[in-house]
Amino acid sequence: MNQTRQKLKSFRREIASLVRSIDLGQVRLYSDIIRRAAQSDGVVYVFGNGGSAALAMHLVADMGQISQTVMGPRTIRVSSLCAEVGALTALANDYRYTEVFSRQLRVLLRKGDVVLGVSTSGQSSNILNAISEAKTHGAICLGLVGARGKKMASMCDYCVTTDSTSPKIIETVQLAFTQLLVEDIFQNVEGTLRFTKRLKKN
Repeated sequence: MNQTRQKLKSFRREIASLVRSIDLGQVRLYSDIIRRAAQSDGVVYVFGNGGSAALAMHLVADMGQISQTVMGPRTIRVSSLCAEVGALTALANDYRYTEVFSRQLRVLLRKGDVVLGVSTSGQSSNILNAISEAKTHGAICLGLVGARGKKMASMCDYCVTTDSTSPKIIETVQLAFTQLLVEDIFQNVEGTLRFTKRLKKN
């Protein structure tokens, strides 16, 4: 029991340390890119495998809530490529699982769109193929990855690396990053709306 407790404490310390080390400048950078995409009527496509897929869908839900709450006519359009079960299973069955995201992007991407790949290892072929496909369309490629994801990081225009090799720790820190990202977008959009309303009154 004591040994388990010590491991949990160590786990908690590592998570806390990595969350504290999140660069708020990177949070703002991702926030700016996503808000600029919204202003140009672009779409942000998010994707990942397993827990990263769940994180992608969580982020989409939170972004959708911002649009419902404060965005008005110029909404932030965010879509998870993991949520389309029909498309995923059809593409995996008819082609290969390594192409389930890249083939979706091939028909979806337009000028001004952004992609965000989420991975703990940064080595999943379907994630790397999706980023490669996105680059051929001129999309801005963002990433969230763990310490072993150097190849993925090098492919992205911007990539936030969590300095850990533990999938559980990486996913927890990535969740914290996305929550900070959502909060930054919300605060900036809400502040812009308040400023605009004051100008109209004057």
